[in-house]
Amino acid sequence: MKKTPIKSIQELRTLTRNSEKQFAIALNFGVFSKKTIKWSIKQKIFIITNHIDDSRQRLTKEEINDKELTHIGEAIKKKALFLL
Repeated sequence: MKKTPIKSIQELRTLTRNSEKQFAIALNFGVFSKKTIKWSIKQKIFIITNHIDDSRQRLTKEEINDKELTHIGEAIKKKALFLL
């Protein structure tokens, strides 16, 4: 089954609105970085669990595009973020 990439931060917010969802970022050589993402409407932040090391992040919709903090924004631009 072909997976459709997430197209925007707005789509990511809609999919994860008060509900955790599993995502993968496609990396080089067919490797994936798995993440659990939830958009908290009340707090207006993304709550992210990085499966590689079980670290957690709490980022605003603006911070999600900051390459210093996460690769999620860049992955959306490159059509490399997928809902699992």
